[in-house]
Amino acid sequence: MQTKAVQFLMKKSSNESVSAAPLQICYHNMAPSQSLTELVTEEAEKLSLYVHRIIFCRVVIDHPHRHQRKGSGYEVSIEIGVPRDLLVVRHEPLKRRTRKDAGGRLESPRDLKPEMHDPYLTVRRAFAAASRQLEDYAYRIRRATGGMHQAI
Repeated sequence: MQTKAVQFLMKKSSNESVSAAPLQICYHNMAPSQSLTELVTEEAEKLSLYVHRIIFCRVVIDHPHRHQRKGSGYEVSIEIGVPRDLLVVRHEPLKRRTRKDAGGRLESPRDLKPEMHDPYLTVRRAFAAASRQLEDYAYRIRRATGGMHQAI
């Protein structure tokens, strides 16, 4: 397992002071990529738009075992530590569904969807899912505290 050194997300809270949340990026079964690391850092910084008090963010990018004929897609998992909760997002490659051909026989499933071979797209989709979870978390906390104006 190769691990990227811990970085810090710099974000401004409601009182304009700058705080830092650690960002850890791990690569499994693949070499670290500078451009992929930059994309993860950019996407992680956007998460502070939903919740200002992110305690930590851990991102694991995995390229599972490669098969001889059919390659495998990338898997991205994101753990986000927020006050009173831990949010986990896991984005895995989707397989195509099997279909019946004209003769009524089942076709074997083809390889993964082509877009799942792109690690950048997989990272973006995982962070989109993480932002939706953070929005839901922020809504639940605001509803529980009784104020829509409170910063989380």
